[in-house]
Amino acid sequence: MDLKKQEVTLNIKRRSLILKYHFSEVIKEIWLIESLSIKDAALLGYFYGRCYRILQKNNAKNLNSSPFLFKKNKGVYKVLCQQRDGNIVFTDRRSQETFVEHPDSILRNSHVLNNFDALQAFYIGMLVGLAFKKENTENFKPCLKVVN
Repeated sequence: MDLKKQEVTLNIKRRSLILKYHFSEVIKEIWLIESLSIKDAALLGYFYGRCYRILQKNNAKNLNSSPFLFKKNKGVYKVLCQQRDGNIVFTDRRSQETFVEHPDSILRNSHVLNNFDALQAFYIGMLVGLAFKKENTENFKPCLKVVN
């Protein structure tokens, strides 16, 4: 993945393909995201989310939203909605239990993430990438207090 060029090179194992895509094109290729592993789809979504604002400025007409992410679902967990505070509400299709977790904690917990399908893992990664804020560490000055 090249964040400066906003490109990704993918090796699709099941189809013996090596493809190079611009981030704005990746979201249009549903079959491509579905053919990735859950972890790779989430990682791709994360980097897509990080580049989204730049893509939005440069390519506003060609940038699609992602309503397709919830059309097909082969995973055990299914995303129901995102709350205003950023948490994701999802359900376990087997037990019909409902859970609420932050996308970042889902992305970091491979046991939970692997129960989603690739498209929804992409979406979760994208939400985490959108929330990413680059902190300026160059001008960081530590603030120390004297404690008696």
